[in-house]
Amino acid sequence: MREWDNSRKRLKITGGNECDTLVLGSLIKGLKGLGLWPVPATPDEVNTSVMAVLDGLLSLHCFALADKSGSESSHEGCKFTTSLNASIQIIKEGVIAWGVDESHRKHMRAQGKKLASAGPARLT
Repeated sequence: MREWDNSRKRLKITGGNECDTLVLGSLIKGLKGLGLWPVPATPDEVNTSVMAVLDGLLSLHCFALADKSGSESSHEGCKFTTSLNASIQIIKEGVIAWGVDESHRKHMRAQGKKLASAGPARLT
């Protein structure tokens, strides 16, 4: 994200928030499509894996202002999506490296108890 802020300064993008508004709208629309907006109130409302969420985030497309050819305000140097994807890849590598820790085991035990108490009819 720092790279994006730096590119805005380098390209002399100042003043209005048009670009930020467009990127935010793109992100919210993409998060809605992934079932992650509005933000779920509890982790139980997320019915997918961490890796699936990260892969979904990698698939988001953020729109930006149209390139103004020959202008210093060209959007070509804005690296928001590149920076976001690089950050997500780092998180994915960490998730793979960490594997399942005690908090995950605790959550899975709690979910298992809920399923067991629901009985076999609910599992089908």
